[in-house]
Formats: sequence, structure tokens, C-alpha cells
Amino acid sequence: MVYLFLVTLIAPASDLITGKLALPGLAAAALVAFAASFVLGIEVRRRRATPNAPLSRTQRAISGAMLVVMLALAIATTLAIGRGWWLLFMFVVTTSALLVPVRLAPATIAG
Repeated sequence: MVYLFLVTLIAPASDLITGKLALPGLAAAALVAFAASFVLGIEVRRRRATPNAPLSRTQRAISGAMLVVMLALAIATTLAIGRGWWLLFMFVVTTSALLVPVRLAPATIAG
């Protein structure tokens, strides 16, 4: 169900398709990397022995790294390309809501 969110990437993808970008190859690579980071971050959390099993240290590290990659790509593409690319921040917020433990929620909201 969470992958339906990927449909909203149509706005940045339309910039690529219509040829409105100066560096379409770089923008396409950033969009693919962003989507891959999103999927990997979610899948690492879903691939546990049981639904309530704690994450391993490696799974937490991968999830955190993918969140950092997504944030970096969202900032870079929004600053470099602009227009509809600010939409990537919606993915960062959604992913952080799914990945950040509940006990850290108050600090995440305040930060």
C-alpha cells in the first residue's frame, strides 16, 4: 500500500519527459536513486522474521542511511532543479514516520 505513494513522483518525472531540464540524465539518476532509497528503506523494515521482531543493528543502519540519502537527494534536487521536485520532501516525511521508532517521535516532531 505504501508504494502507491510512488505515483506522486509523476510531477518530477513529467519534467524529465517533457525535456524541461538542463541536465535530464542527472535528474533521472537522482529520481531513480531516490525511489530506490525509499523502497529499500521500507523493505528493510518489512523483512523481519516476525512482524513484531526487533530490527537488527544492520537493518537499523540501512534504514537510517536510506533516510539520510533521501533527505540529501530531496535537498539537492530541490535546490538544483526546483519546480515540482520539492515533492520529494513528502517522501522523506512519510518514510521518517514509518522508520523512526515511536519513542523518538517527540524529538523528531520538535526537531
